[in-house]
Amino acid sequence: MFWASTMLLDHTRGKFAVGATTFALQIPTRTFGSAILTRTPKPRPALQLSEIAFSVYYPTQSGLSTKKHQYLDWIVRPIRGSLAGIAYFTGIPALLFWPIFFFYASSIKIPVHSNAPVLSPPTKGDNTKTWPLVIFSHGLAGQRTTYSHLCARIASTGKVVVVMEHRDGSGTFCHPKSPETGERDSLLYIKAADTSYGDDKKFEFRRDQLGQRRFEIYAAIEALKKLSVDGNRGNLSAIDDSEVDWSDFQGKIGFDTLQLTGHSFGAATLFSLLSHEPTEGFTPLPVTHALFLDPWLEPFERPGPVQASRNAEVKKVVLHSEGFTLWRDHMAQMVEVAKDWGDVPIYTVARTTHQSFSDYNVILPRLFIGKEVELLQKLSELSVTFLDDRMEDILGRSATREMEIETVKGRYGKEKRRLVANAGDIIVH
Repeated sequence: MFWASTMLLDHTRGKFAVGATTFALQIPTRTFGSAILTRTPKPRPALQLSEIAFSVYYPTQSGLSTKKHQYLDWIVRPIRGSLAGIAYFTGIPALLFWPIFFFYASSIKIPVHSNAPVLSPPTKGDNTKTWPLVIFSHGLAGQRTTYSHLCARIASTGKVVVVMEHRDGSGTFCHPKSPETGERDSLLYIKAADTSYGDDKKFEFRRDQLGQRRFEIYAAIEALKKLSVDGNRGNLSAIDDSEVDWSDFQGKIGFDTLQLTGHSFGAATLFSLLSHEPTEGFTPLPVTHALFLDPWLEPFERPGPVQASRNAEVKKVVLHSEGFTLWRDHMAQMVEVAKDWGDVPIYTVARTTHQSFSDYNVILPRLFIGKEVELLQKLSELSVTFLDDRMEDILGRSATREMEIETVKGRYGKEKRRLVANAGDIIVH
């Protein structure tokens, strides 16, 4: 029996079944910024990278056996590492988490087939088709599996989605291979207070992380392009050392265009990509679409990131949660940034929270999650239709409103602000 995430993903599946392969790319060690990690017995650079990791979601043939191509684990292995990462990030002792991890969370599967064959794109006449390419960047405390619903949903429409596992200490846990020993180490979430920067320079540390994230994205795209176009595997390997038919990726992925999406700090990563020159040694990205999901703007110095002129024609949309919309200071800055970047449309889905874009709100059994499934489906549908240039379709058949705020009684009689809307309504700003 599979849990709620499996049933949810199956329920929202598009035209194609989805496969996934997770890659590790060995690179010469690089250091980003000057922060020193001080929480370890032996201080070392806080942002040091020797391996890049990313999962690739792609269309695959239907009816595959789960014995040969098993469903993907939602909890990143080893479980004890993920448990330690969650405990450190939240400040809650691991002993309180372990029953949930070992008796429930460890059983959750993502219904995408591990290391399944990549489906050949449909062709018309003599025209050789390729699957469009999408990059997804996760937020703070995220991992490569945290947004599996959204990423698998996009892939099921006929796209290849590269889901980054940022190794910048922004995720709760990752398992990079040491270039010295060849063994895998545990990298837990890094707080600015864990470094020589301290809390006083926390946003400077975030900007250093953005620099590493940009490099990871450029390097992942280049490695995948060499594999797909040239058949050159290079230093790519399957992260779990499983067997991969490397030739299966050849000629099936399009690199002439690129669509970007990311959540929170991941959306900030998109702003950083589009406002910087290419990382040294890389060519400009052929970005056509940028989908910003609840972008977190605080890492940028006021008034905000400045768009590079070459990206002025990129199609852009901001999807907001109700929580971020009601955050006055953030919303005021978001409106200004959207204006400066070419009057970028902003839409809010009523009653959503910052975590509504991820799997976190829907991993419990349906009995406990109320409207969260429908809200995530609405966010996913908006995302898919934007990337397909069909967003007007869903706006035309959805309940839309202008922004209006009311004050209501919350728990224990405390007043709170909320949007005048029903759950799932779309607020057009």
